[in-house]
Amino acid sequence: MRRNELLKRRLKKGCSLAVILTLMSGTMTACGQETESPEASSSIELIEPLSASVSTEIADYRNIYVYDVLEGSIYPETIEYSFEEDVSFGEYMVFPGETVQKGTVLARADLSARNKQIRSLTETIDNLNVTHAENLALYQAKIKTLEETNSQLDPSVDYGRIMIQENLFSLEHLQSQMEGENRLYELDLDYYQSQLEKLQSKNAEDTLKSKGDGVVVSIGETLEQGTPVSSGNPVIAVATEGACYFRCYYQPEKTMAKYQEMYVVVNGIHYEAEYLPYEADEYNRLVAKGETVYSIFRLSDPDGTLETGDIGYAVLLTGRRDNTLSVPKEAIHRDEGGNYVNTLENGQVVKAYVETGLTDGIYTEIVSGLEQGTTVQLTEYRTYSEETAVLERGDFGDGYT
Repeated sequence: MRRNELLKRRLKKGCSLAVILTLMSGTMTACGQETESPEASSSIELIEPLSASVSTEIADYRNIYVYDVLEGSIYPETIEYSFEEDVSFGEYMVFPGETVQKGTVLARADLSARNKQIRSLTETIDNLNVTHAENLALYQAKIKTLEETNSQLDPSVDYGRIMIQENLFSLEHLQSQMEGENRLYELDLDYYQSQLEKLQSKNAEDTLKSKGDGVVVSIGETLEQGTPVSSGNPVIAVATEGACYFRCYYQPEKTMAKYQEMYVVVNGIHYEAEYLPYEADEYNRLVAKGETVYSIFRLSDPDGTLETGDIGYAVLLTGRRDNTLSVPKEAIHRDEGGNYVNTLENGQVVKAYVETGLTDGIYTEIVSGLEQGTTVQLTEYRTYSEETAVLERGDFGDGYT
């Protein structure tokens, strides 16, 4: 082989470091003593290094992906519940580990004062209804009596005509009074009912109900009845069913913007992933409180295969080339003319300049300058001088005092 000949020429040019050290070990035994060299061997055997052969590979079409991988875990969608206004805390209705359904009451503010108002208003409305019903019955009874009296009078005589006219006047007056009574009743009823609805609405706002089926995962353990609670301060959290999230080491939003595609792999299965950035206020709030922030992805899991706590990996692609011509990265070299590869043509090494594209660290895309099926060397090709030297065995040494 041409390379073997070149190697032998190179070895003839001078003694290798390994041979020198071997000969020196045979001529010196101790510091300050001069010894005689052992009898020289009649021949020297040259052993070809194992790396003497040149590795090659074929330029071919491959898929190239450039990506980052972040390890993380699966956790369920968790909804934190808080009161809309400042309240005094009342009581918890459920506790961590309990299963809840949509509409289940989770916790309440202290509703005692408002409930007292509600009871008073309810009693007022009941009394108003009773009084109105009694008054209405009286009016109706009087009207009925006058109508029956008129039906018995004889309008053909003067007395009868006069009494009928007086009764008709009384009927008109009673009906007017009854209509006035109804209007006042309706106005009072509307007012009291609107007040009652406002109180009931405030109670509803101060009663936290689950928005879906799930499991209670945490509560504010320090909250006792009467404890002031600020609006927006989480009181209880529920992990809901049907939605999963992947949480991993935090990456700034600007960093996430560079990725062209992302998915999550859990137990060898790929899941579509949607990156969920923090709102600026939420991020600043978490950081100010010293809480850990994460990069969070919403996953699509229609078959329900994911479980809380599963370990997975977010695969974030910065570049991708499908079925593109490529060669191993180590086959590409550079000189003043640009990037090139060493190709083998009819047993000869030929330098070919190429235009490169995407690289994944192992393979590099070839945009132009090379064709599929071309054989390329994986290491740089070197030539050696034609000068030769004879490798001989001899004695040498030095004296020490």
